[in-house]
Amino acid sequence: MQVLSEIRLNDNRVLLKDNLVKSPILPRLSKELERDVVVQGNCEVEGAIFARTLEVQNGPLRVKGSVYAQVELHVNSDAAGSVQFEKAVGSSNAIVSLAPGCRVHFLADVSARQVKLNNAYVAANIFADEIVLENCVVIGGAFATRSLELSNCIVGTFNSPVVRSSKIVYLLFPSAFSVEKMSCLPGTELFSLTLADLGALMRGDVEAENTGKISMNVEQDEVKTVLTADGIQQILRTYSVIGKVLATGLVDYDRLQNQLLISSASLGSQLLRTYDLGLDKDGKPIELTSERIAKFFFDILQGKISVSAISGEFDLASMVSGLNPAMPVESQPAPPLRQDESSGLESPPVSTSGTAELTEPEAMKISNLEVNESEGMQASGARTSETGESATQLMPGTVDSANEFVSTTNVQQEVPSESTEEIGIICRHCGAVVEKGCSFCESCGKSME
Repeated sequence: MQVLSEIRLNDNRVLLKDNLVKSPILPRLSKELERDVVVQGNCEVEGAIFARTLEVQNGPLRVKGSVYAQVELHVNSDAAGSVQFEKAVGSSNAIVSLAPGCRVHFLADVSARQVKLNNAYVAANIFADEIVLENCVVIGGAFATRSLELSNCIVGTFNSPVVRSSKIVYLLFPSAFSVEKMSCLPGTELFSLTLADLGALMRGDVEAENTGKISMNVEQDEVKTVLTADGIQQILRTYSVIGKVLATGLVDYDRLQNQLLISSASLGSQLLRTYDLGLDKDGKPIELTSERIAKFFFDILQGKISVSAISGEFDLASMVSGLNPAMPVESQPAPPLRQDESSGLESPPVSTSGTAELTEPEAMKISNLEVNESEGMQASGARTSETGESATQLMPGTVDSANEFVSTTNVQQEVPSESTEEIGIICRHCGAVVEKGCSFCESCGKSME
């Protein structure tokens, strides 16, 4: 490989073959803005590239700097080998790579007006007006302003006004978005790898229990949302399994090491060190390099690595029955009405403040209480009815007069929060509640006999 420390050519066409370019390929004069760069194979460029058109006729090629093409970045359809761009790649028009025998690795964002890729690996995101992906792996998202076509692809997520899909599409994240209804050819399958044990699959171990891919139904898993801002409404459709993931709580997501795998893939060229997922079956560490991660996802896409399937469904009744019975309950139901054994009348519920409203039939229950002549007058008193008339006052020394008084109107009387049968008896002198077995009243000190 010939080393080129600096490129100074008067021609508007730069040919690279078996070259190691130490310097960036950037224009120095205005006429060099129209310069084309052609790579014929076995080249490495340590700097950035600016060209009118960047054409890759054959691999291998590795560019460590950023790449920008004014017109087009094009990989010939008959190209072979591998092509790797470590930094961002952009074009004001198109980025096209449709060679089935040449795998292109984009380790940073890809941005252009039109992006068409086949057999490509993108470790970050794609931003374009029109995106066409076939047999591709995109760790990040595919974001299109006009249309998006997916055919046998793995993508993190997508967002586009129009989405057309065919064959098999895998999602690494729980949700994806579109404006128009997603169009699928017959036989198209959509899966979510959110709960797949990617770490175990990469190590060659057995997948954890209750992990795997979740089949998504475009009709059932679609949620339509209307967004309104400044009087403008826009419809957004979401295709998501986040409800199933959150409701079921099937597995500890951090234990799957999916986040480590995806982060190492998207930040591979920016990380200061190489991480690993542990040891494989041969006892060797599995380093998370871009080449190894790309091969792993392509093996899933091509069916070489099988991912078990889970339904993601849950039973709401089983979730409710699985609640901890010792958990505090916000509100307690009202206590049931107790029925008096002698009269058969229902006793009123006792309020939290210790008072109860007695209706006319219920007030008859206090007829068995002995009312002191003088103290009974002070405890009960006379109450004005709704019509403004005062109630009949108690006649001293008679129980019948007490019955007549409580039956004429609704009376609010402070009663104990529990039945007298349960907590004790009432003092005939002062009306206080005294525990059973006491010989003297704690309130007035008089004998209970």
